[in-house]
Amino acid sequence: MQECLPRRRPDYVLGYTVANDVKRARLAEAMGRFAVVRGKTFDTFCPLGPALVTPDSLKNPNDLAIRTRVNGVTMQESNTRDMIFPIDQIIEFLSGSTTLEAGTLI
Repeated sequence: MQECLPRRRPDYVLGYTVANDVKRARLAEAMGRFAVVRGKTFDTFCPLGPALVTPDSLKNPNDLAIRTRVNGVTMQESNTRDMIFPIDQIIEFLSGSTTLEAGTLI
């Protein structure tokens, strides 16, 4: 795997936060070809936060621990360095076909 080295802090990023991309698998399976879309689009299915960390307070956003806990039990544990693409490449790719306005959440 390619190592993600620290890059220049982008002036177009307000900050970083965490999100939980929740999916209701059983419903998605029952819905057939629209499974991915409908299984992820219910109210409360993308909780964010609780904090926004500014780029100047992070050494490298491509090397951050990520942990999900439910009732104090760790359910998932990873690192942003395990992402397929570094954050700046994701932003570059999306901006090639999508208008990213101030306040856009990726």
